[in-house]
Amino acid sequence: CVLDRHQVQSLAWSDDGGLTWRPEPGNPVLAEPDLADFRDPKIAWHAPSAEWVMVVAAGQAIRLYRSPDLRRWALASVFADGPAGLGAWECPDLFALPGPDGAPRWVMLVSVDKGGPSGGSGTWYRLGDFDGWRFVPTGPAQWLSHGPDHYAGVTFSDAPGGRRVLLAWLRNWREARTLPHAGWRGALSAPTELSLVGEPGALRLRQWPAPE
Repeated sequence: CVLDRHQVQSLAWSDDGGLTWRPEPGNPVLAEPDLADFRDPKIAWHAPSAEWVMVVAAGQAIRLYRSPDLRRWALASVFADGPAGLGAWECPDLFALPGPDGAPRWVMLVSVDKGGPSGGSGTWYRLGDFDGWRFVPTGPAQWLSHGPDHYAGVTFSDAPGGRRVLLAWLRNWREARTLPHAGWRGALSAPTELSLVGEPGALRLRQWPAPE
């Protein structure tokens, strides 16, 4: 949300399965008043260190925070090792996937509003290691999709069967504001399952339509 022209992170919770929500009385739970951009949080439980981890887009960097209770957050590290010449970073996601050898690899997803492989918006990713505090890339940046209309995708938490399912915005900022509409405008992509394919040292992220 935006508070006094600054983007901040706030908390709300539901006791009825998401039908109604209650805001945290101490909101915002995290603010960085010196940052012009501070948005698109993605939170996951990091079992090895027994704390919550949140990635937040901040300009052309991803800031990683840790919390024991979703209310008190501390900066863990800043990841800014991405491709040059792209637009603002948005909608980060950080998760682990098993490699072909069964060993887990960590994936950092980042969307950009311009500079994609087909022009305009796009999403790139890097594979690496993550210890709960710092993401260290071990592979080059690669594009998640080479088409023009697959942007701002993030994955579901706790998908059935341990799958990593991604849903993206089926649009590109080049034309999103000028499309005709009739009460609504835009759509989401088909959900895809993510997996790692290839040889160790040359792995790639694969999308496959979810069977549903």
